[in-house]
Amino acid sequence: MSTFKEKVEDIVGVTVSDTTALSDYLTASAREVSDILPDEVLIYNSTLLESASTVEISNTKVFAVSRNGRSTVEIPFGMSTQAGDEDSIHYATVKSPMHYFKGSTLTVLPSPSSSEKAQVLRFVYPSVVHGASDIDNFPSNAEYAVVIGASCSVIMGLMSAQREATPSALSISDLTISATSPSAPSVSAQSVSFSAGAPTYSKPTQTFDITQLQTFLEDNEDSELAQIQLGRLQHELGEYQADIQNELNEFNKETTAYQAQLQIAIQNAQLTSTDDAQKLQLYSAEVQDFQTSVGKEVQQYQSNLTQETQEFGANLQRIQAIFQSLSAQYQMNQAKYQSELQRLSGAKV
Repeated sequence: MSTFKEKVEDIVGVTVSDTTALSDYLTASAREVSDILPDEVLIYNSTLLESASTVEISNTKVFAVSRNGRSTVEIPFGMSTQAGDEDSIHYATVKSPMHYFKGSTLTVLPSPSSSEKAQVLRFVYPSVVHGASDIDNFPSNAEYAVVIGASCSVIMGLMSAQREATPSALSISDLTISATSPSAPSVSAQSVSFSAGAPTYSKPTQTFDITQLQTFLEDNEDSELAQIQLGRLQHELGEYQADIQNELNEFNKETTAYQAQLQIAIQNAQLTSTDDAQKLQLYSAEVQDFQTSVGKEVQQYQSNLTQETQEFGANLQRIQAIFQSLSAQYQMNQAKYQSELQRLSGAKV
């Protein structure tokens, strides 16, 4: 016969690794199902406890109390003193025994003894272990409802895990250029006039509002609204990347024009000063390296930004799909569970 763990796994479709939690789910489900069952069903599955002292009744439902075979009368706790006072008209006697509840303790008066015991007919709410295949003193036709109820709890746990696995809000770092623009050399020839510095890359500015995305993901745990917000953010990122490329194009344009002016200066210097010509040629190479470095850094930033955004979106979509599947599965099993509870509420032995 299949264990309860195997039955739950057949329903949820995954292996349940947290067996301690599963036993707790099964026990809680059995408690809920028990409270739905009619008293006659619970009485049929009740057991008789005999005691020579007070009785602990936590996790039980008491149906009848007697003392030495005589039925007792329940009195409120406030009358317990009178029931033990021989001079009181409410005094409990051997032939007219009484009982009262104080918290989870049941007390019978007169106090029972080893020869005149108290008898308590009670249904004990079961503690269900995941490795068991049936529940003692519990109607067999209600065990399926216990399994369905526990399965719903397992699915809820899986949904909670998916919420926790939802990626934190996308972090967008600013574009920084580490390459340093070279300094223009000082030339001595009077026929050469060249002192302007090389063009620099002016990075565009863009403010991304990721606060709403963080709210949907981390506070509201709403992956669908987060997906919509991500779409808006991706549009802003597209515009930002276009601005980055436009600034790079402008930088390259200015650098090309600058290099053309520099080549004229080099030619003029070659006519008057070999040293100045060498300085300018070296400087031209440095400008070219600077332009190349800027282009590489911008392209790398764009590539990383695109990859991070795509990975974030893909991960969010994957988790959203799993969550929606689990949600549909939960709704289906919850409907089955409620149907079982409705059926059992009118169950007969």
